[in-house]
Amino acid sequence: MRGLTARLLYGTGMRLLECLRLRVKDVDFGYRQILVRDGKGQKDRITMLPEKLAQALRHSFATHLLLAGYDIRTVQELLGHADVSTTMITRTC
Repeated sequence: MRGLTARLLYGTGMRLLECLRLRVKDVDFGYRQILVRDGKGQKDRITMLPEKLAQALRHSFATHLLLAGYDIRTVQELLGHADVSTTMITRTC
């Protein structure tokens, strides 16, 4: 995904090193927030996950799973889609 780091820096207020240390488990799509670990002063904090960025990350995640050979039903379950047709949109993009 092009420009993801720049989007994260701009949209969340994270510092560059915080962004580079980010892990998948630090992103909470349900609450639209990111846990920043070991930030300035070795402190953890929570910052917002902008909605557009959350959608882009979910789409990227789904696309990478499909390219890695995961079946569409598994991706549907991981994304929490009730209908597979919603997940199928990822395949066409």
